[in-house]
Amino acid sequence: MSSFIIRVTTGLKWGAATNTKVKIRLYDSEGMKTRWIDLDVGEFNALEIVNLLEMPIGKKIEKIELERDAFWFRTPGWYAQHVEVESVETNDVYFFPIHRWIIQGRFYTFKQYDTVLPQGDDHKEQRHEELEEKRKHYEYMQPAPGYPVVVKTIPDEEKWKLDTESHIRTRALKLSIEKWFTKINTVFHSWTTIKDIEQIYESVSWGVFSKPKHVIDKWSDDKWFGAQRLCGVHPFLIEQCTEIPDNLGVTEEDVKIYLGDDDMTLEKAIEKKRLYIVDLKKNEEIGVQNDLKPYGPIALFFVNDDKDLMPIAIQLHQEKGDDNPVFYPNDDENLWTIAKMWFNMADGSYHQSVTHFATCHMVVEGIAVCTHRNLSPSHPVYKLLMPHFQGTMAINNLLIHGSHDLVNESSRIQSKGMNILTGKGFKDFQLDIHADLVNDLKKRGVDDEDNLPNYHYRDDALLLWFAILKYAEKIIKHFYDDDDMVVGDTEIQQWGGELTKPYPEGLELKGVVGDGKFKTRDEVIVVCLEVIYTASVKHCASHYPSYDAYAWSPNRPAWLRGAPPKNKNPLTKACVMNTLPTKDSMLATMQSVCGEQADDNSLGHFLITYFHSPDAKDIHKELLQDLKEISEKIKERNDYRKYKYEWLDPEHVPNSIYV
Repeated sequence: MSSFIIRVTTGLKWGAATNTKVKIRLYDSEGMKTRWIDLDVGEFNALEIVNLLEMPIGKKIEKIELERDAFWFRTPGWYAQHVEVESVETNDVYFFPIHRWIIQGRFYTFKQYDTVLPQGDDHKEQRHEELEEKRKHYEYMQPAPGYPVVVKTIPDEEKWKLDTESHIRTRALKLSIEKWFTKINTVFHSWTTIKDIEQIYESVSWGVFSKPKHVIDKWSDDKWFGAQRLCGVHPFLIEQCTEIPDNLGVTEEDVKIYLGDDDMTLEKAIEKKRLYIVDLKKNEEIGVQNDLKPYGPIALFFVNDDKDLMPIAIQLHQEKGDDNPVFYPNDDENLWTIAKMWFNMADGSYHQSVTHFATCHMVVEGIAVCTHRNLSPSHPVYKLLMPHFQGTMAINNLLIHGSHDLVNESSRIQSKGMNILTGKGFKDFQLDIHADLVNDLKKRGVDDEDNLPNYHYRDDALLLWFAILKYAEKIIKHFYDDDDMVVGDTEIQQWGGELTKPYPEGLELKGVVGDGKFKTRDEVIVVCLEVIYTASVKHCASHYPSYDAYAWSPNRPAWLRGAPPKNKNPLTKACVMNTLPTKDSMLATMQSVCGEQADDNSLGHFLITYFHSPDAKDIHKELLQDLKEISEKIKERNDYRKYKYEWLDPEHVPNSIYV
């Protein structure tokens, strides 16, 4: 007779608990089995249940079987997270990850650690039935033609648990109240100078709308305008200028003064890789709201002798013309300031619509749906990716269905313009470029630190990129002995197929290595790396600096009044104030970008652990050690940086898109 303690843990999912009878049976390594044992797994919450059992059993516990009763008056679902079986005599613990809805009336078998490829699974029929069931709950939907594909209806499994949803909704309510309180409290305050705007932060009740002091101090500085392309909220568009575009009306004479040395020319600046450009031509294609003519600015930047990236020219529309002048730093001060504001508003529209929403939030959700549809919870790639999908469908559901009014109130392009830009931006999205940091940097010609110094996003993101690569490579090669195992993996091949197939059968993703027909372990590794990087590092860099960037409207306005200047006539400071957003739209912008950087889900510290075998746990420990060293290195870097960049310290990078 041997004694065992059985602990059953219910998952932290919406509706995860059950009041039905659950039965378990244990098998040892010699095939001997126990009788069926009834377990009380709790009715209302995630509970740890202890049962002390004495039974005849052989050597070691190898697998378990679970079954639920099927009574019509019982709760319909139970989401089991894991089962632990501990031997009282030897203290050996046998761990069985479940991570599934246990459907009543169905029979389930799990081996220890439950991580196995489909070709090595002894219970293929159970695996097939589970995926067929999941496909009913994870269906594809394309919100509009050309949009990223997302989930049709959010499954219960993806909904926030009650305390998380309560926190999100309470915070949203608090932000709304804060906005109206500030508006009422400053109703008699005039905005006649830039300094007057600071009053808005002195009227807050809870301090949610904090004062972005360092931005206020330098928002109009040209050095900061250039630095925002490298360490601001949108460091993804700057690229090396290899030739002056035909539609940019810049002449040698106009920019000579900004190139430093007397013998420096545009041709030499290009040759020495000191000239850079941001071209927002996609913005020209959208129908902007409120009688604003569509505009797509182009800005030219030069790396000066002090290694600062300096703006030297801004053109606010794509086509050259008498009513579309090029603005320069030595133009009228107020005119140059307004030109920079209009450029930043267009950059912000692209940032929020394409970089942040379409190619982070929506793309990751689509890949999460595809993963649930095609990979068993027992699959190692499922377990590798799942921590990076946590909460994404829930937050997207809130954004898609609950943010239209706020977008219309806070952004000049409004939700209609944002939707158009989202579709057009996604049209050019390629996984192997826009989700692949190394390829993206090379394609934009910004991968060399000597040519483009102080690119803090690049320098910090690369540290995380290679740490994630090392982790993904070790996990994949631990479970795939060779490339033949990849070719013979029916689930991974089906997954790759649906990543690339046209809607409604798939996600229509371009740039998936091998077009989704994976032949090697390295191909699987690179796709997993791209997904994890996008869900964690890229999203963090494109979202969490938002408040610092946008909360001070002169720095990065989401709504400007009037229209871009059509000539180079000098302007007054009153013109600058009349161009800035109204108090209402500024407060709405602050509300829309005020997010929380959650440290309880920091990179590598997973809310739910999916790998439990000793080898996989050792690989995870190595990742945590690498991230700890990276954190220390980034902190050291920020001790001497002119502009601190703390956003990609792994202590503050969430694993997933969930708040």
